[in-house]
Amino acid sequence: ILIYIILWAVTPNANTTSEKIAMTGEPVNLTNIEKKFREEYDSVSEKLKNANENVKAEFDQVSEKFKSSELGQKFSSTNKGSNLGDAIISIFKAFAKVIGAFIVMIASICLVAFCITGIFMMFSSTMPENFIMNHIQTPIGLETPLWLQGILFVLVFGIPFFFLLILGLKLLVTNLKSIGNAAKYTLLALWIIALGIAISLGVKEATQLAYEGKVVQKETININPKDTLFLKFKNNEYYSKDVDDRDDFKLTQDENNNEIIYSTDVSIQIMKTDEPLPYLQIEKMAKGKNNNEARARAEKIKYNFKMDGNNLILDNYLLNDASNKFRGQSVEIFLYLPKGTLFKPDSSLQDYDRSDDSYFNLHYSSDNYAYKVGNSQIKCLNCPNYENEWDDVENDTIIDVDDVDLDTALDSISSITLNKDGILVKKDNNKEVQVIKINKDGVNIKTK
Repeated sequence: ILIYIILWAVTPNANTTSEKIAMTGEPVNLTNIEKKFREEYDSVSEKLKNANENVKAEFDQVSEKFKSSELGQKFSSTNKGSNLGDAIISIFKAFAKVIGAFIVMIASICLVAFCITGIFMMFSSTMPENFIMNHIQTPIGLETPLWLQGILFVLVFGIPFFFLLILGLKLLVTNLKSIGNAAKYTLLALWIIALGIAISLGVKEATQLAYEGKVVQKETININPKDTLFLKFKNNEYYSKDVDDRDDFKLTQDENNNEIIYSTDVSIQIMKTDEPLPYLQIEKMAKGKNNNEARARAEKIKYNFKMDGNNLILDNYLLNDASNKFRGQSVEIFLYLPKGTLFKPDSSLQDYDRSDDSYFNLHYSSDNYAYKVGNSQIKCLNCPNYENEWDDVENDTIIDVDDVDLDTALDSISSITLNKDGILVKKDNNKEVQVIKINKDGVNIKTK
């Protein structure tokens, strides 16, 4: 028996006609091959004939019973309606496949993007010059290592889009095999855990920015009231090659290879004051989980300026030790100018000026314009009239003559007439464009 089983296992099957003839011990020749073929053909034909007759008889019998039943009679009357239903179902199936293809495309693109971003974040510490940290600011911030943020990013956003991809594939492919309940529940558990960790870290990060601290530095500018004050921002060429380059946050190194935070979150506002001399008020601000921490972090901000004759030169950046972490550090500069002060801003102020336009309108078209501080508004002394959109002279309101340089205004008037009401009227191309009225309160200028 054992020998028979071994021979049965190792002996090849007789698949071809010649092998089957040889198996019976007969010689393999054309006559035997033809005989074997006819035998097999007759056997198969007989089986098919018998099977066909049996199936036909059974089908006729079932068909007759169905037609004679109540359900069969109803089916024969609604056969046309079922054809319409089949057509509608076919249309919906085609529409579902289009939707499935669209879902697959969107989910695939998003899933790849999430994975690539997460991988970059995971390996950010090995990249040169802290590339990721200089160009990505996450909602969680820098309190949590970026490699951990990368893992959470892939899990929180990647898993939902993976399931969305599976849904699209199921709409597109009818008999798609399921990934299995074990995989589904494992991914769902990972997503819930990752989402919970991300939310807790986000709440923790929010507490790090709950309070804002501020330190104020006041510096008087000693300048002759009759001199013109020149203003400009200056960049540090070690960190930036252009004063207009903006980096709200950048982790880099200083000249001594110390890791620092570099930021150009600096702004300036021109303000009015009743004091005899102009002065600077520099406000350094930062955030923290309490007032003391926020103020301590603000005090550590490094910001400089200098006076060179009549030139006020302001740094366009601030520095901070990397150990203080990025917590919304910024510098706001308030330049208080008394009435009558003449000043000339450099073009570098354009990206940093945050003044109220109704009080000081910095004209961007040229850096050769000079300004003078009045009672309620700063006037441009040599700007074209069409650029004075914020000046009260152009807005049909009356302002005191002290708000403008009267000599400049009078020099610009080419023809003046005095009417019966005692009003000096300037005419330009036969059109009244300016009125100077002398009354008991002084001289007022308005547009007519």
